[in-house]
Amino acid sequence: MRRLAFILTLAAFAVNGQPAQTYFQQGNDHFQKAAYAEAIAAYENALATGYESAELYFNLGNAYFKSDQLGKSIVNYERAHRLLPHDADVTFNLELAQLQVVDKLIIPPPFFLDKVWNGVKHVLSVNQWALLSVAGFNLVVILLMVRLLISGGRLRSLAGYLFLPLLIITLLSTLLFWANRQEAVHLRYGIIMAQKAGVLSAPSGDGTEVFSLHEGTKVRMEEQSGGFQKISLPDGKVGWMNVRQIEKI
Repeated sequence: MRRLAFILTLAAFAVNGQPAQTYFQQGNDHFQKAAYAEAIAAYENALATGYESAELYFNLGNAYFKSDQLGKSIVNYERAHRLLPHDADVTFNLELAQLQVVDKLIIPPPFFLDKVWNGVKHVLSVNQWALLSVAGFNLVVILLMVRLLISGGRLRSLAGYLFLPLLIITLLSTLLFWANRQEAVHLRYGIIMAQKAGVLSAPSGDGTEVFSLHEGTKVRMEEQSGGFQKISLPDGKVGWMNVRQIEKI
């Protein structure tokens, strides 16, 4: 496993008067003493304050991994990866945990243009694209005001040169933010928590079991019917399973 903890200053979210920062530090202290159950409890308390961060999910994933809770470790690594998609340590630990998953799914290669689009789209996280979009918009407004309020000089000329490139960057970042946001809303993924989960042909307890999945497998979550969740796999398989056997990323 790489890296125990990130250096992090948490906002003053609190549960029972205890701020998230306090729980986070308690979790780190317990982890260093190999008290993984206590570390998990402290990190979960930090999340219960309403605060979330890649660092917190990463450390919680480490504690679950050390506790041999594969599904819980992967779901938290995935959450950290969602917030920090290009962090080498998060990616390494996620891939390390995935090696222990029983199910080895065959993922068809993506179409070239889809691969390029997804590569560009995931260069930054949703929040980072949003920040870039807002910053670009503010700069475009400032440049426009300079052009309108200043009659001449180098500053007005510079504003004219920068206006179009910044406008294009702002529009692109807004588009990529919207695309990532739509993906986050409409493409829901989950991790199998049960050691072995039967996937049924229908959303009912007497449905025929069509195949089974194991702890740590990542699936796409479709619609829900009662206590059953429809899931799909990259190879085209679909089915229904008990909602309690799966946790949303």
